[in-house]
Amino acid sequence: MLLQATSKGSHVILRRKTAFPIAKIIDVNYHQPITFITPVSGREDNLMRFLENWRKLVENDKHLNLIIAVGGNSKEVSKIRNTLRDFELDSLGPRRVSVIECGEPFARGRCLNHGIKLLKLENSFFICDVDLVLQSDSVRRIRFLSKG
Repeated sequence: MLLQATSKGSHVILRRKTAFPIAKIIDVNYHQPITFITPVSGREDNLMRFLENWRKLVENDKHLNLIIAVGGNSKEVSKIRNTLRDFELDSLGPRRVSVIECGEPFARGRCLNHGIKLLKLENSFFICDVDLVLQSDSVRRIRFLSKG
């Protein structure tokens, strides 16, 4: 079965290519807020690269939020704090980026859990790593696939 997707405004229309075309209209809210949660410990260079990419992404999409869940020993947390201070997170907009400390030792699952607990039940979120290079197409796809 072949599917053809076309976009019209805030709708995505899926058509099955058969002798009897069937169309299903899916309403996609392209302004749906999405919170990205990324755990981090060390890897300041990767975090800086991720934040530079994030800055470009939020220039075109004001409905994105980021939670950075920092874990590790006090030396690692201090390095991350300095990296974040150098990056000037406030320039991304008020309350668009939250930073939480998860304690030591670093545990990815525990940090993610701390980030998820900050959200309301109805909030959409996406878990990512600082190595991920996000693009607007990725965000569009996440919104599309999160629409039940």
